[in-house]
Amino acid sequence: MAKHDLNIEEMTMDAVLALLSSKQNPTLSWPMIGQAIRRLELLGYPKQRSGGQHWLEQLVEPIGIKRTAAWRYRAIAKDWPWLRRELLKQAIDAPVLDQLEPTVSAEQVEILIRVVRATPPEIWKAVAERVLHRAISLREIRRIWSHHRPVLRGKTARGRGSRGFVESVAVDEQLPETQGARFKGLVCQLLEMHYPAILEQQLAQRLLRYRFDSNTQELEVMGIALDAVCSVLPDGHRLPLIHGFVIMQDVDNTHALYQRFAALAPFVDVLWLVAPQAVELNGSVGLIISDGVHIQGVHAPEPSHVLAQEALTNPLVLRWQQRMGMQMMREGKR
Repeated sequence: MAKHDLNIEEMTMDAVLALLSSKQNPTLSWPMIGQAIRRLELLGYPKQRSGGQHWLEQLVEPIGIKRTAAWRYRAIAKDWPWLRRELLKQAIDAPVLDQLEPTVSAEQVEILIRVVRATPPEIWKAVAERVLHRAISLREIRRIWSHHRPVLRGKTARGRGSRGFVESVAVDEQLPETQGARFKGLVCQLLEMHYPAILEQQLAQRLLRYRFDSNTQELEVMGIALDAVCSVLPDGHRLPLIHGFVIMQDVDNTHALYQRFAALAPFVDVLWLVAPQAVELNGSVGLIISDGVHIQGVHAPEPSHVLAQEALTNPLVLRWQQRMGMQMMREGKR
């Protein structure tokens, strides 16, 4: 962890402003800058500023800190005390913010705050340790967050008010919507890790590339109600295949479920239901039994037919399928 003799939390306003001056700035780490911004805010500095430009942007512009970085540092500084308490409860060593190792990514810390807010410790503990030890990529933590983001029901913006993100976002564990979103997040994280192996075993073919995605908002706009999709390119195939997933914690209305499958079938090459218990399905839909922690069973679907004419002639779907294929070829994993 970074060590210094400054006690930013006890500094006067003039001392903090001097610390942030252009002469001192090259020696400061981003955690120190974030702590300094937060200290000024607590001392009432924003009330002394006027004009059309926000006080934070007025503060950082002369010292060469980008406004987006300043907003991020401020947001982290607001929520770091809460995050630190959560980390210490799990026996993860975490210093006060300005003593944090500066090579720890600020963007990763910002995402980590959201992951900790939205998930139980058994999910976020390993992620937090990897962030603090600089052992996770930004791309990976973004993907983990994308799986669990729906738990917060859209309340994920970086707030510019005084309360901070943590105080502004409440997670009601008793709501069925929260429980369902939590289950889907756990399943998606599990599938992203294990679905390629499942598929290679089912197909008895090696996958050249695959890309798993739980961000399906674009599909919802098209009226395609999938919870996750995966583009795969098996060995011997020239074009990628689209696999779709419906994830349900409680399957209590099989008639509505079959209607949903019928509506989705034209838009994917393979369709799966993921549920915590066995469900009787027709052969065209596969079943993955999972409690969100382990995969207990896999019942593969029958080989699918060519995509229906409705999908092949829908320009929105075609554009989405092409983009999925291009993203997989550019970013997809082996």
